[in-house]
Amino acid sequence: MTVIITPKQPRAAGAARRRKPHLTVEQSRALKRLPAGHELIAVRDNTTIVRRPDGRQAQMRSSGQLVEPGGVVGVKSYLLVGE
Repeated sequence: MTVIITPKQPRAAGAARRRKPHLTVEQSRALKRLPAGHELIAVRDNTTIVRRPDGRQAQMRSSGQLVEPGGVVGVKSYLLVGE
């Protein structure tokens, strides 16, 4: 797997540029050490997404640690219809 680490660069005044994915050194090292079957899916808005061998997705922290992505666990309706 090829990982490109791009240093943060100052934005050019008034220039609309495409942002390149930015990985920390720790994330780059962690990606190289991922066990077999893990796959890098995306790097967007400084969030690195990895697919595990069982198909679940995990986020990689800036420290390189894989964590379960946060999200909605459950919702309780506040509407009581017909009661």
